[in-house]
Amino acid sequence: MKKGLLIIILLLAAMSSCYDGLNGIYDEGRVYCIGDTGPAGGIIALVNEDYESDGWLYLEAAPADEVNADWSSAEALCSSKSLGGYDDWMLPSLHNLMYSNIPSSFLNSDYWSSTEGDAGNAWMLNFGSGISGESGKTSGREVRAVRKF
Repeated sequence: MKKGLLIIILLLAAMSSCYDGLNGIYDEGRVYCIGDTGPAGGIIALVNEDYESDGWLYLEAAPADEVNADWSSAEALCSSKSLGGYDDWMLPSLHNLMYSNIPSSFLNSDYWSSTEGDAGNAWMLNFGSGISGESGKTSGREVRAVRKF
């Protein structure tokens, strides 16, 4: 019976319009696809193909932006976030922002990443243009928390 149920689940996943990039890798018996609602109520933004070496499979973005903030405040806002019973939120790296597959849920604006340049700068990504660059950490930018699981 369990084997039959697993086959049905795999067939349904294969027929769905989403692609998890890993041909049915499971997290606690659930396949998440990009755009799905994650366990904390956010949006699945990335499926990590290097999950075995990185130790996480999915990147879940919070469902809404935090307030516009400078870089230090952005890090504090994300690391203190609690949503859906999870408190493992963080400011995303530039790599995570660049490869997130849900740009429509972001404003056409600059978003902070956790990736630092030098002591006074950190990297940001503009979701309107797709251009990334360093910016002074005291500048106000959009903030979206993420969690990895």
